[in-house]
Amino acid sequence: MDQYAAQVQQRFQVACAGVRIGNSQRTVDQKFQKLVTDGISASPAELKDQFNYQNQKVKLEYAFIKPEDLEAKITPDDTE
Repeated sequence: MDQYAAQVQQRFQVACAGVRIGNSQRTVDQKFQKLVTDGISASPAELKDQFNYQNQKVKLEYAFIKPEDLEAKITPDDTE
């Protein structure tokens, strides 16, 4: 065990306990990620639909019309 600790210290510049803690934390992180993502699935069609929804752009053109401008151009009679 002493040789192992010395090798870890020499190669990684970290105490053996630090390596164990880091490995332990990685294991916990992996288990948590697995817990969160195991119940999630999406079909290729769902993924494509979501991609299109997030990335499609619409070009919109419009005209600004003031009611006063229209009133000046038309002259409706009483029947209209």
